[in-house]
Amino acid sequence: MNKLMKSILTICMIACFVTVVFNTAAIAGDQLIDTKIEKILVKVDKNGADYVIIIIKENRVLNGINYKADVVVTAFGTQVEGASKLTEGDNLKAICQETSYQGSKNYKLVQLL
Repeated sequence: MNKLMKSILTICMIACFVTVVFNTAAIAGDQLIDTKIEKILVKVDKNGADYVIIIIKENRVLNGINYKADVVVTAFGTQVEGASKLTEGDNLKAICQETSYQGSKNYKLVQLL
């Protein structure tokens, strides 16, 4: 191979590696949630748009102690219509993006399943 071909091949390999790394990082925060809804609220934000707050219980372990913690799942935009039809006691099965707000773990609803 000549020098030009080696350079092109190296650039392509680097581009592929960077693409894989960034795509993996982008989907790393997505979680499959399949649990009972403890509470659900439909609210209106300051712009007049509806959003949904869903409270679920999540199993956690701290220093070998198992416990359940309340976790908030929020639905915005196109996910509001489907989420607002859910009721307390229903099973929430969804793909959610894990986020953090003021140090607490929560989820943003990506897609109801």
